This record gives sequence, structure tokens and C-alpha cells, in this order.
Amino acid sequence: MPSVGRRDLSRSQVGGGGVWAALPLVALAACDAPEPTRHQPTVEVVDGVEIATLGPIPGPFDPDYLWTFRVVKEVRTVLPGSTDPLLFDPAAVEQLRDGRLLVHDPSAERPLVIVDPDTEAVVARFGSTGQGPGELSRRLVLSESREGLLVLDLGNRQVHRFDAEGAPLGSVGLDIATAAPNGVAAAGGSGFVVETVVDPDRTWVRSLVLIDPWSGSARPFADLPEPSGPAAGIFNRGRVLWTSTGGGLVSMWAYLPSVRVHAADGTLIREIRLPFTRRVMTPAEIEAQIAQYGEIARGLRPGPMGLTNVLYATGDTVFGMFLAGMWRAAEDPVLPPGIWWRLFTLRGAYVGVVEQPEDFRYLGQGDATFWARVLDENAYPVLQELGLVRVAPAQGRGDE
Repeated sequence: MPSVGRRDLSRSQVGGGGVWAALPLVALAACDAPEPTRHQPTVEVVDGVEIATLGPIPGPFDPDYLWTFRVVKEVRTVLPGSTDPLLFDPAAVEQLRDGRLLVHDPSAERPLVIVDPDTEAVVARFGSTGQGPGELSRRLVLSESREGLLVLDLGNRQVHRFDAEGAPLGSVGLDIATAAPNGVAAAGGSGFVVETVVDPDRTWVRSLVLIDPWSGSARPFADLPEPSGPAAGIFNRGRVLWTSTGGGLVSMWAYLPSVRVHAADGTLIREIRLPFTRRVMTPAEIEAQIAQYGEIARGLRPGPMGLTNVLYATGDTVFGMFLAGMWRAAEDPVLPPGIWWRLFTLRGAYVGVVEQPEDFRYLGQGDATFWARVLDENAYPVLQELGLVRVAPAQGRGDE
């Protein structure tokens, strides 16, 4: 099978839609692109936009549709015989064109670190934490341009530029009226796409803008779908989710089974309608969810609830939706312990299910892979480059 190409639009730790920090995140990357599937959508074109409607799909644990992650490369943060960690608690990784890694390590005195993954050696440490001009907060998005390294600072609302070895080149403030809750790197190091509030009186009405890293100015990039039902944005009904793909981005409202696919310039090119229905949450179920999830579930209210609370994509091939007891589709069975993802192609075909690894934190994209933080047997963080592979490919299967 062909491999998925390097994702250009986003390789940051800040995902679409403002995911709750208490929940783990994942971005799905394929070392083997998903094979042609029997579960293709029917497609029609309406006003220049493809409407891809997917019919019934297998149960989440059909053995023909199970995937897993394999380790492509590993970088230890504490080397044998040493007590001085290379990294304390990595929060983001940008894989640079020369193969080195730009890592955000917010607990370090110098929070930006360039690491050679082949030798497990630090090449440079730079930047300083603070709230002043040129200083870094804990909410960063990393990127690379032909001129050097780019850092979007969501906490301090700045863009910082460094040369390839970490020497500062300048910083600018963001020219947007409202604070950006999240952002991703734009294609080719051309800047950053961030989400902003369009109407302060209706905070759920949001839009995406493209930030120029040299001036900090913003221009319209893409509209996000507006809610179509009452009480949109309330915890149990979901919120707008969005994340980047190899050639654009995907977006959805968490309570609507419809994913929108945007081109590199933000234009809507496809709507994928998924065969899910919303669950109805009862008071008894809310008590059970509070017992299982704790404080994060106390915002639940009786009534229809969201399908998912996370949306991530890998290149221009696959996106995944968080699948759990709280956010599963109505027809899905009760799941065993663990964190699971439903996988679909960006053309609307069904791919399968993957379980997220334990002690997992998504950090950023690699080459047809992604980088994550896991913990070793001593609870030290380890950087792993991971790929998505099928658990047990069915023999002789064909399309239907």
C-alpha cells in the first residue's frame, strides 16, 4: 500500500476545537495507507460541494477493521548512566526538514529544544518563559519556514521567529480582536491558522483566520459551521471541532454526524455524513458517567448529547473520532476499558477502529507518522514516532 505523505498544514500539539485538557489526544498517521474498503459512501454534488453519505458500517470490533500503532523510532529523554534529562515533559514536536526535532519542553529553563533523533543528542536549547515581548507561554504551536523556525504563542498572543539553530529573529503581536483558543501551522511555513470568535454576543459563532508570521496580521481563511439546534455549545451537546489535513482542514460540530472537508485555501469541498445518531442522556447515566470520569462529566445535562469531543486527521487520508462510553454513537456497544477511535478516509469511506496507547500524549507529525510522548518503565518520558497498521488483514477481501 502507498504511504501517506508528510502533513503540511498542521504539525502542532494544539488540535482543532479546543479539546478538554483532561482528556488524552491522538492524531492518526498511517505507515500503510488504508486499503480500498467495502464501506464507500454514495456521492452527489450540490452547489459545487461533494455530499458523501456513508451507509451502515461494521461494529467497532469487527476483526477485519482493527488497527494498531507500531513504533518507527524512539528517542529516550534520560540516557543510560545519566540523571540529567534531555527533556523534562515534552508538549509538542515539529519534525524539521533535515530530520531533526524541534521540541517544546515547557518545564525546562530553555523551553525550545532541537534534538537529533538518530543520536538522541540535544543540538540547541533556546527561548525563555515569561509574559513579555519575545517570551514564551506554555501554549505553543511549532512550524518551519524557508527563513527558519516559527512559533505561535497562543498564551502571549505573539509569533516568534528563530533561525535554524535557535537564534532569535524577531517577534510580533497577533492582530486579532479576540484571543485564539487553538491553532495549527499553515502549509509551507506560510503562517498559522487560528480560531477566533466572530460575534462576542454569540461565543459559539467562530471563524478561522490565517496569521502572517512576519506582521501578525490576520485575513479570513474559512468559516466554521454554525450550530443548527438549541443550546449549541453546552457540554453535553458538543462544540465546534476542527483540525488540519495535508491539503486543508476538517471541521464539524460534535453533536452533528457531519464532517466538513476544506481545501488549502479554506474552501469547503466535501461534506461527509456519517451513519451515527445522537444519544439521549438520562439522569441515571449522568451519575454513572460522573462516577467513571469525575469532574469532567459534571457538566452533563439530560437530553441529546454529542457524538464526539475530538477530531484529528492524518495528512489527506484518514481522520479519527473519539469513541467512548460518554461520546459513543447510540448504536455502538458498551466499550471495554481504554480509549478508542473510529477511522474514516477524507472521502468518506469507513476504515476501522484503533485503540490509543497508554500514557500517551500527541506531540506532532512526522513523515507519514506522528510523534507522541509515552512513559518508560521508570516513568521517564520517551518520544516515539508511531505509525498506523492493520492488526490482522483479511485474506482475499474485495470491494463491494
